[in-house]
Amino acid sequence: GQKAVDLGPSNALSHILYSQILNYAGAYDLAVPMAELALKLCPKCPAWYEVKLGRAYADAGRYEDAIRIFQQVLKRAEKGEFPLFLAHSQLVVNYSMTGQYEKARHHLNETLRDNPGFSLELVRNINFYKDPRKLEAIFEALREAGLSDKTTPVVIPPSE
Repeated sequence: GQKAVDLGPSNALSHILYSQILNYAGAYDLAVPMAELALKLCPKCPAWYEVKLGRAYADAGRYEDAIRIFQQVLKRAEKGEFPLFLAHSQLVVNYSMTGQYEKARHHLNETLRDNPGFSLELVRNINFYKDPRKLEAIFEALREAGLSDKTTPVVIPPSE
């Protein structure tokens, strides 16, 4: 990743992919500025670049920054630029991590409406954290929002 960035210092794709590698490796304080730079290099980047920045923020414990980014991603998803359920699912985790369970449940319901097959197993299959505790923290946030460990997800309606 570093070699790709060195060879293409203005290549946003190299920066965002290296950010993802750093993030999964647990180097969150390096992943964040790398992702931020990628977005500066490509101001009209695909929505998934913003997802990588949001994930880096979240994994670095900057949940409010992550929520802000994922709200932007959700707006882009509503325009068809990104899968809705993935935008909603990121908000589930971040709202849950900040104790905003009503908002987390709302986005969980939206996630399950758009993708009834969303499950902890799916989350496990698309994340590659070096530290298994990071994935377990994400699972716990999803459980706290109401996602069941069962194969068939349970939708919990928000309380009034």
